[in-house]
Amino acid sequence: MRDNKIKIFIIDDHDSVRESYIRWLNVEGFKIVGDDNSLNVSVQNIINTKPDIVLLDIDFPNNNFGGLEFAKSLLTKKEIKIVFLSHYDEPEIILKAFKSGAIGYFNKKDNFKHIVAIIKNAFEGCLSISPSALKKLVNINYSEEENIPHKDFGLTTSELKILGYISEGLTNKEIAGLLSFNEKKIKDIISHLLLKLEAKNRAHAVAIAIKNNLIKA
Repeated sequence: MRDNKIKIFIIDDHDSVRESYIRWLNVEGFKIVGDDNSLNVSVQNIINTKPDIVLLDIDFPNNNFGGLEFAKSLLTKKEIKIVFLSHYDEPEIILKAFKSGAIGYFNKKDNFKHIVAIIKNAFEGCLSISPSALKKLVNINYSEEENIPHKDFGLTTSELKILGYISEGLTNKEIAGLLSFNEKKIKDIISHLLLKLEAKNRAHAVAIAIKNNLIKA
């Protein structure tokens, strides 16, 4: 019988936290294929366990924000979806996380139930951020930069609207339903949108859009 569970590898230096994730996610129907407490874990070991999602702590003892570089290294080897685990909610750190290629960001201050939705969205290829981190990200104060021109990238009204929906974590199917388009058209628009923004993925596109004040909550 085929195993349809979402497979997860967890990297977090706090053993108690990691064990809590494992217990909770097993109960929620996910499959934990591996875990480690440091960035010394072999990238090849992760690849061999074939996870769909890597839950990766962003900060490690003696390696501040080491998760960012580890994510970049992992993504050059294998197309794996990365969700960062962090107690930081500063916008600049969240933006760096998405620029590294991650597709999700879970703030450890938020209720653990949110990580379930984040993992499911990430598996579907959709950007997802836990509530407190999202609130900080979309409420960036641009007043100090109000005289600095932001790039508009030549985005159309439809592209901006779709970009906003992506930032809310909607799937292509959900966006298509809201705009009365078919899924293929939405997929084509998003592909063109990523090219315009020179974005690596949907999450990176949203990070660029927020930085340039193109979308708001």
